[in-house]
Amino acid sequence: MRRTACCVWGALLPPLSQYELRPQVVPGFDVEGCTMNQPGNDDVGARLIAVAESRFGKTPGTLSLESDLFEALKIDSYQALELLTEAEAAFGIEIPDYEMQDVRTFANLAAVIRRRL
Repeated sequence: MRRTACCVWGALLPPLSQYELRPQVVPGFDVEGCTMNQPGNDDVGARLIAVAESRFGKTPGTLSLESDLFEALKIDSYQALELLTEAEAAFGIEIPDYEMQDVRTFANLAAVIRRRL
């Protein structure tokens, strides 16, 4: 069976021909751009940055979603694991190691967290 990737979550779905399609309004979904525009999505990044600022003693407002985790916080891989553990506790989730392979920025980590919420 051929599968189709969903542009919102990246999930694999069966072909659409198997479903009866009816128009639906989904809050926070922009059909034209195929993006999420929920205000709550920014909250994940802001909370994540607040956790990092608190844990590593950074002045609030000095970190951004585009900041490199290692360079901005001046941390090593062990400290990155500490940050991950605190983020998991703050959001009440568990993040498997394989999801962290390509994470370099706060935005990358926030996206991983959003998938787990």
